[in-house]
Amino acid sequence: GPVPGLKKRVRFFGSAERDFFYDHTPSIGTHPVLIEDRQPPETGLAGPENIDIIEGRQGPMVNNDSRRWLANANVTVDMKRFKIKIGSHLTREKTDYANGYYIPNMIYNSDRNPRWEFISQSFYAKITHVLSSKTLYTAQISYFEDGQEFYDPVLKRDLVNYGDQSDFNNDGIYNPLLNGNGFNPSPDPSTAGLFTPAGTVYNYYLMNRSNYIGARFDIIHQLGRTHEFKLGFEFRRHTLRRYSVSSPMSLASIFANSPNIDPVTAFSATGIDAYGYEIVQDPGPDGKLTKGGATEFDKAKHPVIAAIYLQDKIELSDLVLNLGVRIDHFDANAYVVEDPMNIRITGDEMFDLTQLKESRSHTRFSPRIGLAYPVTDKTVFYSQFGQFVQQTQFSRLFFGWGVPLAGSIEPPSRNANIKPPKTTSFEVGFRQQIGLNLAFDISAYYKETRDMVRLERLKNALPVGYYRFTNGDYGTVKGVSMHVQLRRTARVAASLFYTLQFAGGTGSTSTSQPRGVDWIQTYVAPLDFDQRHTGSLNVDIRFNENDGPAIAGFKPFASTGLNLLMTFGSGFPYTPSDVTTDPALPNGPTYGAINSAYGPWSIQLDMRVDRTFQLMGVQFNVYLLAINALGTRNWNSREIYAGTGDIANNGFLSSPAGKTWMDENGGEPAANLYRLITNTPDHWSAPRQLRFGVRLNIMP
Repeated sequence: GPVPGLKKRVRFFGSAERDFFYDHTPSIGTHPVLIEDRQPPETGLAGPENIDIIEGRQGPMVNNDSRRWLANANVTVDMKRFKIKIGSHLTREKTDYANGYYIPNMIYNSDRNPRWEFISQSFYAKITHVLSSKTLYTAQISYFEDGQEFYDPVLKRDLVNYGDQSDFNNDGIYNPLLNGNGFNPSPDPSTAGLFTPAGTVYNYYLMNRSNYIGARFDIIHQLGRTHEFKLGFEFRRHTLRRYSVSSPMSLASIFANSPNIDPVTAFSATGIDAYGYEIVQDPGPDGKLTKGGATEFDKAKHPVIAAIYLQDKIELSDLVLNLGVRIDHFDANAYVVEDPMNIRITGDEMFDLTQLKESRSHTRFSPRIGLAYPVTDKTVFYSQFGQFVQQTQFSRLFFGWGVPLAGSIEPPSRNANIKPPKTTSFEVGFRQQIGLNLAFDISAYYKETRDMVRLERLKNALPVGYYRFTNGDYGTVKGVSMHVQLRRTARVAASLFYTLQFAGGTGSTSTSQPRGVDWIQTYVAPLDFDQRHTGSLNVDIRFNENDGPAIAGFKPFASTGLNLLMTFGSGFPYTPSDVTTDPALPNGPTYGAINSAYGPWSIQLDMRVDRTFQLMGVQFNVYLLAINALGTRNWNSREIYAGTGDIANNGFLSSPAGKTWMDENGGEPAANLYRLITNTPDHWSAPRQLRFGVRLNIMP
């Protein structure tokens, strides 16, 4: 903005961004590249002469792209004491293998890398009204929607044809490379069975859609010179839909073998999870899934989140005190079984819906206190205490009860009675300014979270033992943080951040508890994200216009800057294990204490050089950015093989089982292929990347 003719009243803003990455997960590691495709043996085991020649090389990985649209827009109408702002946001993204590149697909089947699609959009209208010099309020209504879809890139939503090898439905869409209806191609012995054959279908489908309508209101009132009160509430009503199929390829086999089968029975045999969508779906590659639900119990879910809060900011001559309280209310607005130890199943393998009852709602009371004590104009002590409620992951709560079990009588693990986890946080700190240009801030903190979600095994339940999510895990995070800031002095500005942190608990995630064991971890151990040391150092050297030394009247450093950013961190923990005896598994059985070993440190230096100049009223800033300028080969210590403590070698080939595997699959050439599989690019940090750019500033 502004809008011509309404410069004082109406302003607008708009932006759009288009991103495209040919390889959205660049790595300094290597990935397999086919050198020679050899013929497999006609009969018997593959020999060294039959194994394809594949080498590990650096560079962009094929069919690993990502593309994204981002847009923002808003309009503000300012009538002095009354202001209205209306805006929106939009994101559209499509990515191959959002959770990491699948190396076995790379040689012969990369064109079928599963695709992940994400959408997000929001709209809001906000009113700010100044009632007087001491009172104002804001009111906002909003709508937010997001969703994701995960699918085979060729067939997309055409679920019935995922496993069609014979064109059983005569629609002309089939895959002759399949090994029969519902079966992917057999492993290729010329790759020791390690690489996916061409035509292999990604045998999974997921559609998630959610939205909410929200409202928020805040009123602020200044009482005298000491108290500033803030009262507010917020409310959100969600609508959640989910449709996932664990094995869509089996649909083709089922329909081909039983053409007259009830479609509900056929879809139910694929490991389906549906609420808010009909169970039977076949919309074709570009169609829309049908919304709905067979019963009240598997329609879209509508959880409600609400909160009310009050805060008083007290400003005294030598003390600033914040006192507050917040009450959070959460209602899953769903159903649970009356007795989780006794699940009733009907004769047609359905849940007996008469045993369902409404889930409980939960209300949390959270006090908060903060204070700042300025000792002098350059020294401040501060501390705060607060309790905070975390929204429970919706994916742990909801299930479509109207989906037939189709042979499996194990109840779902979702549990709509889960309470929101609660965190209690303490922090004390000290800020000090030294002279005019240097300041440092040091603080110590402690956070304790209770009622974290974990899997619980109900082994004595009827008719069969099962797992379900429940509250019970506990975790703490404690540490010390330091920040030193140097304002620009003689062309140099710098900042240093460092954190020493300890994270421990009884479970890192809700699925940390391993399946198949009866015991529950009750002691505190390091959590998966227990990175003890993290920090960064940033140094910026900048010359102003007409600044710097002159050479024959020319100042080469004028309007030029150099920025150096060094980041560092210690390794993440892992649990030591035996070397695997199965080529398909990364590690063997664990033997050490949980997360008792740590990976190595990582360090990275980024560098940016830029220069600004003006031409015809336009300001140009030209820059060269070097990411990982030194090309440091850092480990992704979350991917360490627990049997060896190495990032590239899981130890299998050195084991007796590995030597037997080599003898049966092609000897040393097969072992070379296995090393390419275990030394995957996502185990390594990003490589050195050079980016050249120009920023334009049009001068008014």
